[in-house]
Amino acid sequence: MKMAKCWFVCAVLSATLALVASVPGAEDLFSTPIVDANGRRLTLEEYRGRVLLIVNVASECGFTDGHYKSLVKLQMMFSRLQVLAFPCNQFGAQEPQDAASVQRWAKATYDVNFPIFGKVNVTGENASPLFRFLISATAKEPTWNFWKYLVNHEGRVLHAWGPWQDVEVVFPEIKAAVDAIPIDEAGSRRPRPPAPARVAEPRASLNGDTRVPAGPPEIKPPSEKPTGPKIGAPSRMKHDDL
Repeated sequence: MKMAKCWFVCAVLSATLALVASVPGAEDLFSTPIVDANGRRLTLEEYRGRVLLIVNVASECGFTDGHYKSLVKLQMMFSRLQVLAFPCNQFGAQEPQDAASVQRWAKATYDVNFPIFGKVNVTGENASPLFRFLISATAKEPTWNFWKYLVNHEGRVLHAWGPWQDVEVVFPEIKAAVDAIPIDEAGSRRPRPPAPARVAEPRASLNGDTRVPAGPPEIKPPSEKPTGPKIGAPSRMKHDDL
């Protein structure tokens, strides 16, 4: 009986240690290992101090057009926000391209202004360490393409939304996370990221997805200024200069 109890305790301890070891950097999201589109291993350390919106993307999904356009515009609005895209082929085999091809396609089609990383699994036993971290923090596991995880500047996962909730709908929570970044004595929110890369004039329509209601939807941020832009009016979009 004692031998059986000892074996059981050892098995549980071994399984627990294996689970912790399977998620390197699990204590800190920014040190979680990832792979870029060229296969180089790195971490999210360079984004420490910024708000992150982490998305599993696919190029042949019904949500592709609307989400890519909204994410590009969102990235233009906030210098202290970083959109991070991770191609995934687990849902409907809707991302058949390799990561480098996805990167070229997204740049040519949407002139993306955010990084696209290596292809990953986002669910199951082969899920990437990053998505295991996100799932563990939110108890929400991706069930389709374009799940969106919002992480604050300290690395705490705040929200997770499925593709049926458009970027416009969750804009207030994103803006609130950016506004929560501390302001230093000089009146600037820290850390100050590099100036964003030049991007082409964004497209006016966000209605590529048939499930998005017709007509230009409007981002409705909280009442405090600066207010969010109206989607469909790119000329009104400004960088966040705080």
